[in-house]
Amino acid sequence: MFEAAIVGAPPERFETLEQALEYIADTPVCENKVRPWIRNVTRSHGQLEFLIIAGRAKKHRESRP
Repeated sequence: MFEAAIVGAPPERFETLEQALEYIADTPVCENKVRPWIRNVTRSHGQLEFLIIAGRAKKHRESRP
């Protein structure tokens, strides 16, 4: 289960990541820097909670240079 939000709307729930991606597709970042996002609601231990922020996949902190 995934939750996604776009600017000006409350989060919506989706069964698949693909559905959530389609929901936030082409949503711009707002002037006050509010961004669309996707969150994994039913994650297992070790998985990231927030998968997508502003339409791009979020990198693991450990993998940053």
